[in-house]
Order: sequence, then C-alpha cells, then structure tokens
Amino acid sequence: MKESAVRRDSHAIQPYGANPFYWQYKGKPLLLLGASDDDNLFQWTGEALTDQLDLLKSVGGNYLRNTMSDRDRVGLAHGLNVDNVFAFKLAEDGKYDLDQWNDEYWERLEFFLIETVKRDIIVQLTLWDIHDLRGEIQKGATGGWDAHPWNPKNNVNYTAESTGIPEQVDTSSPEKQAEHPFFRTVPALNDVGSVLELQQKFVRRILTTTLCCEHVLYNVENEALTPTEWMDYWADFVRREAAGVGRAVFLTGMRRDTGLLSADHKHVIENDELYDYVDISQNNANSGQQHYDNAIRMRSLVEAAGARPINNVKIYKGGVDEADAVFGEGAKSEQITETARRFWRNVFAGCASSRFHRPVLMEDGVRFGIGLNSTARAQIRGMRMVEEALTVFTMTPHDDLVSGHADDGAYCLAEQGKQYAVYFPNGGAANLNLSAATTPMRARWLNVDAGEWGPEQEQAPGTAAELVCPAAGQWVVVVRA
Repeated sequence: MKESAVRRDSHAIQPYGANPFYWQYKGKPLLLLGASDDDNLFQWTGEALTDQLDLLKSVGGNYLRNTMSDRDRVGLAHGLNVDNVFAFKLAEDGKYDLDQWNDEYWERLEFFLIETVKRDIIVQLTLWDIHDLRGEIQKGATGGWDAHPWNPKNNVNYTAESTGIPEQVDTSSPEKQAEHPFFRTVPALNDVGSVLELQQKFVRRILTTTLCCEHVLYNVENEALTPTEWMDYWADFVRREAAGVGRAVFLTGMRRDTGLLSADHKHVIENDELYDYVDISQNNANSGQQHYDNAIRMRSLVEAAGARPINNVKIYKGGVDEADAVFGEGAKSEQITETARRFWRNVFAGCASSRFHRPVLMEDGVRFGIGLNSTARAQIRGMRMVEEALTVFTMTPHDDLVSGHADDGAYCLAEQGKQYAVYFPNGGAANLNLSAATTPMRARWLNVDAGEWGPEQEQAPGTAAELVCPAAGQWVVVVRA
C-alpha cells in the first residue's frame, strides 16, 4: 500500500502498523467480528437499531456492514417492520428531485454513525449496491429500478432520451445487471455528464456525513461485475474528496467472482494506490477445504503486491431451508455448521474480518445468511475466547504444521515456538509440529459449540503433539508455554 499524502489520526481505523494484514483502532490491533439482521442498518430507527447494536456488542462483535441501500425490505428482524426511505425529496408532482434531499435518510445515517461509534463498532460502508437498481422487485422489497428515484421516469432531472438511462432494464442475471447504463456514466465508459454530476452529489453527501468519523471503512460497490473503470472512478473520487478536507480513507471494491480468480480481483490487489484492503466475501459461497485454500491463495497474492487487510464482510449460509421461518434459528444443522465453519476458516486463514450475512428470504427459499442468530453469537463469543488466550496479531496461517488429518480436518495459526492454535471443524485428530518449541507447552481445548474450555494436556517441546478432539463438533486447541 502506497504512502498517503494525507495522514490519518492514529486513533482512527487503519491497517495495523506491526502487521498490516490486520486493522488497528484507537492505536490497538483488533480482529473484526460481526453479524447483523440487515445489510443497511442505518435505515433502522430508535430501539430497533440500538437493541441490535447492543446485542452484537454483548457477544464481542465489533464489525458491521452498511450498504447505502433503500430496497425497502420489511419484517426482516424479530418481526420489526423496517421501512427504508430514499435519499431524495419527493416533489409535489409525485416525482423525485435529485437536487434536493430527503432529510430523514441523512438523519438516519447520522444516528447510525453516532450509535456505532459509541460502541466501538467498525462500519464497512458500501456506496453502490447494484441490487437496489434491479429491474424486478425482489421478495420482501418495494424498491427496484421501476420504483427508484434514479429511474428517469421517476425524477424531474433527466429523461431517458437525453441521457441514455432507460426506464426499463434487463437485470435478470448478474451479467445483465453489470450492463445497467446507470453504472456506465463515468468518462471512461459512456460519459453521461448530467447523470454523473448527480451521482457525484449523492456520494459527496455521504462523505460529508462520514468523513468526520474515525470508525468507517469504504467499499465502492457490492459484489460487482460492472466494469473496473466504474469502480476506479469512484475510488479516485472518494480519495480526492477526502484529501480536499484533509482526511485519509481506506477503501476497496468488492468483486463478484466466487473463485477469486478473475482479472478484476487481481485488479483490486495490484492497484494499491486506489485500494487499501481486499474484500473476499464472495469466497464465502464456497465450502470446505476449497474455501480455506482460496483465502490462502489470495493472502499470498496480496502479500506479494503489498500486505493489506483481507476482509470478509459477508458469510453466506449454505443450502436451502424453506421451512426456516425465523432467519436461521431453526435451520438444518448441517447448513448452520458449514456457515459457522466459514467464519472460523476465515480467521485461521489470517483474514482481518469475518461477519455473518443478513438473513433475507428469497422466492426460491434461499436465505443468504444467518444474521445475528444464536449460532452467529456463539461463534463470535468462541472466537473472542480464543483471542483472549493468544496474541493473534503475531500469528500467521501454518497449515504446514498439522498433519495426519483429512481435507477440511484441521487448520493452524502459529507463532512458531511460542503459541499455536488448531481449529477442528468436526472433531477428529491431527499431529502438530512443535519442533520450534524449546520449553514445555500446555494444550487447552475449547468446545466451540458449548462455549466452554475443556481438557488440558502437557506437551513436550521439540516434538509432534498428537491432538485428539474430546468429542465431535467444532473444537479449537490452544498450545502455548
């Protein structure tokens, strides 16, 4: 990552100086762990929001995703009717004026930022979400392109004829979504200046509210397949706006490819003058050993280009459960287990953050995440227990130190000779190479599912420790002097 011309206050969120694969806040390193029942909590009001933040904080969570989204999903969390509002003022003729604001939208954002900073919760804020502007209306939503203020038929500022921004779009597939002309207004693409000026005004208004905050990270867009020229334009725009008021920002662009092998993922990694961290959330659609191996491969690529934090702001839920009426609490156990395993693999692959995705129900029964349900809360608590027993920020992934297990059987973090942690996704056994240790070590077992410390055992230095889980289920063993 190149040195910024604008330096950020040492108390603000920024890569950890001693190990830039992690973040620091208020001068101390921190592991970002989170979950929530929506992806745009700034739209929540009053106790609906504060109760969610308090619950997250109570289990050790310190990390939220917030898209500047307005799809009007309702009834997502605990039976609440969470109605979204648009950013723009509705004129008397029933159309929106994109030159005037809806104050309630911005007051909600301010309230959200105030309440999160009170609780030391880091916010990863996404500027653009292509799903807000889909042609069709998703289940549980009243938004979509047909109803959105950006649609020329719904505003007084421009027409389809004058701008080439159509009243109807085909976003029936991710590839079609990426062709949406709204996401091609920048000079390097369609160069639609009249619309771009209004887009700039919107993003500038977001920055006016957020740049004074020290707990906000930025992401240009959500799981994008849009041209990288669009993403680069907004990354540069945010940087220039921040520099103009003497602020530094930390920013990424989230790409959609779940295999992490696409050229646009590589583009983010290699353009460190624009992108200060990497988000690999789409990898959380993968499972098992592949999920971990993908993250390790990305870590190697990032390290070669210049070490930066690697975030996971979304962990998807595996499988389909049409009968799950309470957003994950009653889901099939194997689905919940794989979702939880993704959370742990992310951390054991040396990632800086791990957060469970929100639990929206789609027409086909798919729930994209488990939100802040009991399983999510248990994983966050368990990870904090491990973190309290170790110094994670001096450790690195060391899958090479564990042997004698099947694929997806055991994963290791280590500061060789000093401290080790081995995660077992589903019981079993493995051998841990302690050849670098020169003093006696003690192994301590954590029953992740129960949230309880279990047996302890002595380990002689300079040997291979045989580690056998006390029972089935998720276990972590901490080995240190």
